[in-house]
Amino acid sequence: MEQYKTNGREINKKYCSFTDKFPIMLPPAPKQTYIDVYLEGDGSSSSQFDQDKRLQADYETEVTAYRSLEILDENIIVLHGFEFTHHQFRLWDVNHKRGSCSKCKKAANRDGECDFIVIGKNYSVVIEVKNLPHDENQDVTTDKEKILKGLFQKSQKQRERTECLIASIVKQVFGETTPEQHRILTFSAFPNTHISLLQNMDEDHKKQMICQEDFRNFTGWWGRNVTKLISDNVGDEISLNKHETVKEILLAIWCTDKNKCDQLKCSLGRCVEEIDAELRKGNITFSSKNRAPNPNVIKATDVKAANLRNGLNIFRDIIGIQNLTVEQVIAFNSDQNFLFISGPAGSGKTVIMLAKIIKLIKSGKSNEKNEVLLFIYGKVKDTFCYVDALQKADISYRVVDKHDRVQDISDNAQENQVLIIEMTVEGFFSIQLDNVLRGLKRSSKRHLFVDDFQSALYNNYTSRPKALLKILRDISVTSPIWMTCDLTQINWYLGYSNSDNISTVPVFIEEMPSKSLVYLSLNLRNTFDIAGILFKIRKNLSEEYRNMIYPP
Repeated sequence: MEQYKTNGREINKKYCSFTDKFPIMLPPAPKQTYIDVYLEGDGSSSSQFDQDKRLQADYETEVTAYRSLEILDENIIVLHGFEFTHHQFRLWDVNHKRGSCSKCKKAANRDGECDFIVIGKNYSVVIEVKNLPHDENQDVTTDKEKILKGLFQKSQKQRERTECLIASIVKQVFGETTPEQHRILTFSAFPNTHISLLQNMDEDHKKQMICQEDFRNFTGWWGRNVTKLISDNVGDEISLNKHETVKEILLAIWCTDKNKCDQLKCSLGRCVEEIDAELRKGNITFSSKNRAPNPNVIKATDVKAANLRNGLNIFRDIIGIQNLTVEQVIAFNSDQNFLFISGPAGSGKTVIMLAKIIKLIKSGKSNEKNEVLLFIYGKVKDTFCYVDALQKADISYRVVDKHDRVQDISDNAQENQVLIIEMTVEGFFSIQLDNVLRGLKRSSKRHLFVDDFQSALYNNYTSRPKALLKILRDISVTSPIWMTCDLTQINWYLGYSNSDNISTVPVFIEEMPSKSLVYLSLNLRNTFDIAGILFKIRKNLSEEYRNMIYPP
């Protein structure tokens, strides 16, 4: 018990010091229950498929409530996804009788949960969110009213159990005092339900419900239903300290999993790491008794061409991708000597290129030497992505840049399985590529990969697109070429290139053979390290703020 108070005090001091009248959200971003968008299917899964999409809609409804709480102009702490075990519950319930309690046999099991606990100076608000779509233009039917009542009753039970936990904590901290010492309010939230569906609900129940209209002006609703009911008088210093203790205990319970308090759960860094991990895994749930399969997604281990002789799967074990879209699998399995992959950020272009390179090297015959030349038009971070996977695959490589002489590049290519050539917008791709290829030994089987080619296209370093395309097609006869390009970045390049440069791109695409052109339209995770980007943003903002407060 004392350990919870100590842990909560540390968490409160480190993460919950108010600097202004804004809520402290824990975690700092909504918990990513359904990080993957459940894509539109072909209808073959019928009701099961629809049910799965509804589960995702439930999560999105919860996020709506999170965002509404986030904008309140209050000194509050918002805990999202509050769960507690039976052991934690009985720890604070002074009247609990273990001998006659069946739950005590499995005290580590979850006893209760709620979507949100809002903690103020002298009060707590418990909110359980339910999703029932109903707008003002829809008819109010008996069946829908029955569903609403069922959802309300379920949420009511969840709220009551959490309220009981908080009341037990208050009683332990304050002793035998009136409930008004620390006010506890509970509500069921229905962000997608129009008020018209509530017309036949019990009046007392209506007061406990937050509907669609309330979320449209959530600040106003909060003022009328919470702030107005809470006394400004928090008592003397002793009472104030006791309110702080209640808050700290709730913080400690929220951070504790299986008797271990993880304070980093409150940090933005951990939040970003978890989101990034979900993005990398592409953890779309497959068929089970509760979930329908997603027809647009294939498990990495089901891609036979990605399974190596040593039992490893290229995507799962080397690159760290669990699932792929159907489009990605089709691109990976393509046997075209000249392939141009176009798709937006996150569609998996680099992942497919990387997997193909590893497949070529690892699946080659013992007497066959496959040389790979990888041209990267991008940031240094993009090179790290390739290097990391090549190291895991035990593939020899070397990184050079466009300033190296053609002969040096040729020599390096002969000594390494993969030669990574870092290009910049100053490089003239067609001449360099042609020279490099001519300088290589004809005895080796060369494969060319070009990543993020849009910078070359949009910056007019391919001013003669038809000539460049002819070079590429001629080379592909003996040296297979795979290229990736994000044509959607045209809006960015319009700010840096003139219209004549941009106009060359359609010509390049239109002249390409249809079999050589692949589009990845589904933006399904597999993005580069989002955590790295967000950490840098946060670090820069923190440094700017620190310099502003404490000038160097």
